[in-house]
Amino acid sequence: MFLLLILQLSLLGLYADQLFSINQQLDRSTYYSGQSGYVTVSASNGLSWDVYVKRVVVSFSWNQNFSLTFSTPKVLKSHQTASLGDVKFSIPLDDPQGNRFSGDYSYMMYVETSDNVYGTRIWSSGPYPIRILKAMPSLSLTLISYTEVAEQDSYFWINITLENSGMGPSTNTELRVYVDGNPMFYKRLDVVEPGIHGYSLSWIVPVPDIVAGDHNFVIKISCRELSEPVVSDTLKIRVEPPYKDYFMSHLGNLANKVVNYRRVIGGKEVTVSVDYRVIMGAKKTKYCRLNNIPPPFDTDNQISQWRAGFSANRMYNSINDCWYLVYFPVSYKG
Repeated sequence: MFLLLILQLSLLGLYADQLFSINQQLDRSTYYSGQSGYVTVSASNGLSWDVYVKRVVVSFSWNQNFSLTFSTPKVLKSHQTASLGDVKFSIPLDDPQGNRFSGDYSYMMYVETSDNVYGTRIWSSGPYPIRILKAMPSLSLTLISYTEVAEQDSYFWINITLENSGMGPSTNTELRVYVDGNPMFYKRLDVVEPGIHGYSLSWIVPVPDIVAGDHNFVIKISCRELSEPVVSDTLKIRVEPPYKDYFMSHLGNLANKVVNYRRVIGGKEVTVSVDYRVIMGAKKTKYCRLNNIPPPFDTDNQISQWRAGFSANRMYNSINDCWYLVYFPVSYKG
């Protein structure tokens, strides 16, 4: 009779293991060393009685530490499936030998319950795989601008948040800005510690290097210590010339016209076409007041402008009492 009772209790325990199940889901598919994450846990109580969930724990193969989720009981009724919350964890940055932590690991799930049949019992589930990659910084960019419009010849601000999830202190971290594939800005960053860091990048939008219109600003951060040494992000920015409408309205008889000029370039006569329907850009000069006119360009300078595809016209701005160089597109034949 005693052996039969033991057998019945054993079968009851095996049967209960099938009726009470633990479900889990990681918050992402892969992790970097030094990162934090969480496991979303739920349980299905297929037993014919209620149980009291006292706590949920998780054991990771790299340290065997438990993470406590609940400090007060939670009732899981008979035949009920319910969320038990999230178990948060932190992944080591380095292994005991000082190498960057990475590899394939596993974890076990445990739910401790109390009820009138089993008393206090710990249900287990697993092991489940967890893949950890060698740490890489991640990069996110935001503009300090509500319009995402940059004005030529004025400061353009970009707020950069660099989340370093595993790179140690480094003096080899560099930031570069490319506009439509062309390098425009370089800066060496300060020593970067693991964590979240903010940088404010400010530079003057060059004219006429960047003409009015839509451009792709690519920001790249590189570090020689990383196995994949570059992280980047792209901002689509509309560049506008300052006082565009003002200058267009003060072109006089040149407004909305393409004007052809005959000039001698390289010993032969060519036709230079200036399109006054479009302003490529505008740049403030150091000359202010109406009677303080900037000197005209010499012939060589003007020819170099045409060959570069623009013509810089001197125009006075009565709004701020200063002279500007206003750039118009140029083509020539000959």
